[in-house]
Amino acid sequence: ITLPNGKWSVQVSIVAGESSGANLQCWIRSGLSTSSSTFVNADAVTSSLVSGYKASGYFAMIIGTIVINNTSGSDKTYYFWAGQPGGVTGTYHLVSFGTGLWGENSIVAYPLN
Repeated sequence: ITLPNGKWSVQVSIVAGESSGANLQCWIRSGLSTSSSTFVNADAVTSSLVSGYKASGYFAMIIGTIVINNTSGSDKTYYFWAGQPGGVTGTYHLVSFGTGLWGENSIVAYPLN
């Protein structure tokens, strides 16, 4: 997502599916980064993470809000990262994370005064 200079409330709603077939339960962390190659966000006023719990079954909802303060004076691009699921041993694959496959996926930014 590319945001102009200013403070923004970025609301995230992402479906996370997994393909292990093991009905694993885990905590999935994700968030916005100012870098396309490493997870770092110096512009986050709140935590730069949004998370969700994947209980039994194949899907979880990642829902949350990140407040960003872009003070660069120009438009800045933020990259959405899916983190390592917590509490999982063995092989685990997130499938179609953040893609247009599911209609629930959205990242929306609202300006804050």
